This record gives sequence, C-alpha cells and structure tokens, in this order.
Amino acid sequence: MKDQEKKSVLFISTKDYDLSEEDNLLDKKFSGLSQGMNVFVLARGRSWQYKKYGAKFYLIPKIGTVPWMFVSLIRGLWLVKRKRIDVIISQSPLFDGWVAVIINKVYKKKLIIEAHSDWVNSLFLQHRIPFPTTVRRLFIYLGRFSLSRASVVRVVSKALQDQVLEYCPDCKIIKFPAFTDIDIFKNETGISWEPIILFTGSLYRLKGVQLLIEAFGRLQDRFSEFKLVIIGDGPYKEDLKKLAVSSKIKKIEFTGSLSQEQVKNWMKKCWCFVLPSLSEGLGLVLLEAASLSKPLIGSNTGGISEIIIDGENGFLFTPGSIQELTKTLEKIMSDKKLAVSMGETGKRIVENKFSLKKYYEGYFDLIKL
Repeated sequence: MKDQEKKSVLFISTKDYDLSEEDNLLDKKFSGLSQGMNVFVLARGRSWQYKKYGAKFYLIPKIGTVPWMFVSLIRGLWLVKRKRIDVIISQSPLFDGWVAVIINKVYKKKLIIEAHSDWVNSLFLQHRIPFPTTVRRLFIYLGRFSLSRASVVRVVSKALQDQVLEYCPDCKIIKFPAFTDIDIFKNETGISWEPIILFTGSLYRLKGVQLLIEAFGRLQDRFSEFKLVIIGDGPYKEDLKKLAVSSKIKKIEFTGSLSQEQVKNWMKKCWCFVLPSLSEGLGLVLLEAASLSKPLIGSNTGGISEIIIDGENGFLFTPGSIQELTKTLEKIMSDKKLAVSMGETGKRIVENKFSLKKYYEGYFDLIKL
C-alpha cells in the first residue's frame, strides 16, 4: 500500500523510547504497523524528532507528568495539523488519554483509547502513593473522561474489558492482545528441563515476587536440586534480596536485566515459569514461556487466566496466597511428566490464539472502523 493511501495514525504514550540503539522488537512492531498505516509516535525520549523502524517519533525529555501533559498537548496539536493525522490513539485512559481527548476536541478526528493494564489500582500496588483515596478518584475521573469520549476502546484482555465497562458501560470495545513476538520463541530447539523455577519482569511489589520467594523457601529442603532465578530490575530488588536472606533461600539468583536472547535461553532450560502478580493486564511473558513448551503458574488476576487454563497448561492460584502458590509449585516440581505435558499443551494453545498476524490485523481493522 502506498503511503498516500494509508491513514495517518498518531500514537500518544507516556512510554520512554531510547532510539539510540537498535531494538529488534520495536523494529518488528512498527515496521509491521507501517505496512498498513503511516505511524507517528508522541512519547518520551531523548530527541524531539526521529525517523526509525518505518515510523516517525516525536519525543519529549523526561519531565514530570503534569508538565509532560501540557508539552505533549502543544506538540500533539501541531502534529495533527501539520501531518494531517486521521486517527489518534492513546495507549492509556489516564494522562495520555487526557491529552488525546483535548487534541481531538480541537480537530474532531477518530479517537481510540487503549487499556493495557489496570489503570485504577496497579500504581498503588507498585508504590506508596500519598493521599491514595484522592489520587484513585482522580484516576477514575480521568479514565471516565477519556473512555466516554472515545470512538472505540481497545483492550488486551477480558478482565480489562470488564473494567472499562464498569466505568463506561456504553463504550464500544475491541479486544486483541498487546504486541509480543512469539514467532522467535515457538520455533526454538534445544529445549531442556533443568531444575530452575523462573520469573522475569520489573521488580515492583505489584509483580508478587515476594510471594514466590517465600513459597520457594518452603519447598527448598524437599527439592534441594531446584534453583530460583529472578530476571529483572526495579525499585523492589533490594527488598527482595533481603527477603531471600531472611528466608534462608539457599539457591537463588538475581540476574538483573537481560537481553531478550538471554531471557529466551533461561526460558528454554527452566522447569516452569511463574508470574505471581497482584494485578496484570495480560502477562505477555507467559506467552513467551508457553511458546517454549514450559508449564505456567500464575495468579488468577487480570488477563493471566486467559492464557493459563488451570490444570491444562499450568496452574492458577489466588492472588497473594503463598499457601496456594506453594501447593501449585509442589505439583510441578515433583512431576516432570506433568510439567512436560502441560508445556506441550500450552504451546498449542498459544500458537492457536496469539500471533503477530492477528496483532497487525487487529490494528488495521481498528483504524478502519
């Protein structure tokens, strides 16, 4: 499709982009999207204008949220007029949603608001927020303000669809998953089953890694050959290390942040993958692990239950329950045949339900609505 035949789409996000280095995932994501639209991105980053991966990025340096909202509003108004934007997409109902709505009030374009995570509660599970009641009311107000003014709302899971409908019952909703390149996982060879329990993700309290450490500690004497590996960084890392020491965990490794290739190599050899989040929009990392034929353990929250079918490709447990997590871990750790069988089932489920083709087609259909 020629550029002049494509619709021009502006994505507005508070996400930080570092375009000084090559990123194969970003390349695949935006190069794929640019086949069906002219892609413009207004977000955070180091430079004002940057053309890369088939998209044009307009990045605002890291500043406070309120200043970012006003700077992005001014630049967004300029972009929509100068670049003849047809569709505006906000990647959250909150601060970027507010910016998108105000821009759209001026230019009356098609407005799409997206929900990738629990915008009402997740921040409070990550940080100690002053005046939490007031801040939560503000989030709910901003969410309703954005959602109710959208032409269509795009969500990545049934749980987020239910949340949107709670605050905006009349919203038109389209559901398809967020971007994840499972193609680079599903054709991997050399899968092994080493006694490794694996987690990867940002180390916030929200991710529930503290539960995994305590559950693993209860089982380590019985399963002395097993090791717990925690991949990722974040503000909760030092607290988690202290918890591992106080829990007398004998075999645990904090790797820090790793490249996608390094994460993949850990996944290829682990026994099972665990995502014990207290809140989760979907849990894309579960798709990656499942693509490598690994059984999954996850908390029964958000979109995790759309990936894990309890008893088939893994186990679900009540969010926050160390006792239930311990029991599910014990089942997997004590039965390799079960772990392998669940992993094979999970791979088939992921390949049938998720693909890059469905992601791109979801967006192309969305902007045509």
